[in-house]
Amino acid sequence: MENILAPQQASPDIWVIRCRNYVDAYNSPLFDHYIQDLIKNGRVRIVADFSELEYLASTGCNVLLGNLSAARRKGGDIIVMKAGPAIIEVFDLLGVSDMINIVPDVDAAAEFFRKQTKAIESGELKVADLVAKAGGEPEKSDQKPLVGQAEWDGAKVPDPIDDESYRKKGRKRSRRNKDAGADEKKNNA
Repeated sequence: MENILAPQQASPDIWVIRCRNYVDAYNSPLFDHYIQDLIKNGRVRIVADFSELEYLASTGCNVLLGNLSAARRKGGDIIVMKAGPAIIEVFDLLGVSDMINIVPDVDAAAEFFRKQTKAIESGELKVADLVAKAGGEPEKSDQKPLVGQAEWDGAKVPDPIDDESYRKKGRKRSRRNKDAGADEKKNNA
């Protein structure tokens, strides 16, 4: 069984790469190839479907991040769909949660891309800022300055989905981290 399936067109301008079981050093070059090929061909609205992904090694995460600025530079993005708790934990541990947008389904991805495009076209969001937040080098741009900057939270485009479950998971992680810190203080005393 293949772990990384060839990109499928979900709508006229959205492409989905389905990842199953695991993405690690062995198969991440194929994942990278698929993403780079899409970007090279101007298909920059990319969704990584992680609904069947159980394990994401740092090499797979590097593939996402390594291509993120290239997609954003061309006015698109790479977003993750249906990431489970184990995958979200990997993003948290690697410190990249604020760079990667997560949506629950293809409709939400389409809404995300629609809002992102609207924000870029209106000047509320600059592509150069998105590229820089993804770790890429901002290119000189003739784009309008960023307006309403307080509305945006860095690398992420505002989440078009109000998903309380993600916020609950974040609060649980925060509580766990506080509890772990308290335990460590007790052990050191």
